This record gives sequence, structure tokens and C-alpha cells, in this order.
Amino acid sequence: MRGLALATFAASLVSACQTTTPGSILPRPTSKTFPDLSSFAAADWQQFDRDGSPGKGYLVRFSTPDGSTRCSILNGLTASCVGNIVGIPNAAPEFARDNDTFAGNDSGSCAGVLLDNADSYSFRRNGGGCPPFADTKTLQAGQKLVKYQITCAVGDGNLTACINTATNHGFVLRPSGSWTF
Repeated sequence: MRGLALATFAASLVSACQTTTPGSILPRPTSKTFPDLSSFAAADWQQFDRDGSPGKGYLVRFSTPDGSTRCSILNGLTASCVGNIVGIPNAAPEFARDNDTFAGNDSGSCAGVLLDNADSYSFRRNGGGCPPFADTKTLQAGQKLVKYQITCAVGDGNLTACINTATNHGFVLRPSGSWTF
């Protein structure tokens, strides 16, 4: 009986420690869940061919609605984005001249996110000015491009997300924090 009383007392102490004072702010959990793209409207990737040649499709490019970021899908196997990369992690390395051109993004020295090796994506910081992307067709918020195993989408709130559905690797760009997986 005495053991039961001690267990009840211990449980009440634990319960008391877990309550919050009225008006206290609990930390918000950070979510690194890839957005659900099922409701995004599929855009015809052939309309985004870099050379305006819908039959080729080697390099498909789009810019975000504000024109500050350009993304590329190369051969339907890899994706990259350059420009004003919102929410870029502080730990992203600086621009390296030997990595200036990647996945079809002749980016000058823009910040970017790119395929680092066979399976993972990584960020790099800006090393100078970015070219304007006015000549690249815009993918509107709520639209996605699907090219073989790559799906990229643009959402509300300055969201850009790309995933390789065969490897389940990609990236999410958003002002609250961008990340790769």
C-alpha cells in the first residue's frame, strides 16, 4: 500500500512539472516535411524547355513568380536552383569558382542549391551578383513541373520545392528555413 502511495505521489509531481502557466509560450516544433504536391496543377514541362524546343527537353528551366530564383531540371534526373535562395542555412559554404556551373544553371556566382553527389543536395552562398532571370518562363504558385523522376513546384509564401521521386532526395526553399534531404 505504501508503494502505491509513493507511485501516486511521484506521478503527481511529474504531472505538475508538465503543466504550463497560463500565457506561457511553448516552442513551436520545426517541421521538415516535404510539402504535399498532389493538389498542385501540373504544367507542361515542354513549355519550359530552355531553347524553346519542346521536343528536346534536355534542360527545363523556370523562374519563381518574383523572378529572383531560377530552377533547372537536367535530363529529368537532377534539379537545382540559383538566385535569391530564401532561408539559406547560415552554415552554407561560400561560392567556389570550380562549382560555378552545375546542373545546367550557368549562374555566374549566385547562391544556389545543387546536387552535391549521387544522392544529396547542398547549398552554397552568393559570391557576387546574380543575372536577371527575366528571360526564363515563370512557374506560378500552385503549379508543378514533372519531368521523369524530378518534380518541382512553386507554392504560396515564396515556397519552391523539388524532389527526385526515385531517390527521395531533394530540397525545400522557404523564408522560414530552407533544407535539403
